Amino acid sequence: MDDLISGCSRIPSAKQLKQELIALFSGAGMQLHKWSSNCIELLFNFDVSDGDVSLTIPDETKALGLLWRPQKDTLAFSASSIADVSDSCTITKRLVLSATARIFDPLGLISPVVTKAKLVMQELWRLKLDWNDS
Repeated sequence: MDDLISGCSRIPSAKQLKQELIALFSGAGMQLHKWSSNCIELLFNFDVSDGDVSLTIPDETKALGLLWRPQKDTLAFSASSIADVSDSCTITKRLVLSATARIFDPLGLISPVVTKAKLVMQELWRLKLDWNDS
């Protein structure tokens, strides 16, 4: 695992979590290479070798297949790579499967969308369509 999403409701709790995570990774022989926060206090006094620690709060960053927007503290899912598949093509069973397979949602936050896509794929099988039928 190389990404972790976590949060705290108070700054002292977040500072403690930060120290615990650094110690945990260090104990496993792993070095923390990236760190992001929507609290500028947590970005200072960082002891990470060769790390990617920005001392500014970014507009957005990626983690576990999601876009995190620290300024608003919201998570978003980008469907542009999925939509690009069908922009200039006839929609086929092959294309539906390809678009469905591109959805990466390890946290299950958009499972209703994934389920709907899988139900569409199931219906295409029931109709006995060939892979290239529109």
